[in-house]
Amino acid sequence: TLRAHESTSAKWLLQWSKMLSYWENNEKRIKSQMAVQIKDDGTGIILPRVVVAGTVTRRAVEPTWLTASNAQTDRIGSELKAMVQAPPGYCFVGADVDSQELWIASILADAQFAEMHGSTAFGWMNLQGKKKDGTDLHSKVANLVGISRDQAKVFNYGRMYGAGKTFAEKLLMQFNHELTVDEAKEKADVMYSNTKGIKDRKSGL
Repeated sequence: TLRAHESTSAKWLLQWSKMLSYWENNEKRIKSQMAVQIKDDGTGIILPRVVVAGTVTRRAVEPTWLTASNAQTDRIGSELKAMVQAPPGYCFVGADVDSQELWIASILADAQFAEMHGSTAFGWMNLQGKKKDGTDLHSKVANLVGISRDQAKVFNYGRMYGAGKTFAEKLLMQFNHELTVDEAKEKADVMYSNTKGIKDRKSGL
């Protein structure tokens, strides 16, 4: 595979593939935005196609602006948000409920386990974990397998929506192209055993 190949050409190809992936996935939706000119001086606005309360958690859904990532040097097109500026006298205001889905999942787990918020390790981590102290769920998972916190978030939310260990292995290899299949499997096993536990059916009890 390209990942296993030692040549600089293969590494260059993988690097550029990663850099272009964001724009490849978003080019069509960005260019199809509905732009309307509102002033003769050229001032225009974009009318986003927003679905209000479009998820189970009642969050708004919009495929471009609500999911636009922060600018990153190795992701062409990720500077998208910086291209849109508020007119004089106005400003953009963003609001985010931190780890909303994780909170809801932990409350459901706690209710099932002991009917008390914080009664499971998952619930307790959501209650007491702090990003600045490195004790929140994303930081813990990142430290377990040696990845960044942002990468750990991809794992955690993927797991919430049903992704399994195979997904974790593939994602680890995507994050680190020098990782072998066996190394990725080992890291995934460590992550799952530490965050989910291990089933152990003992006989003779």
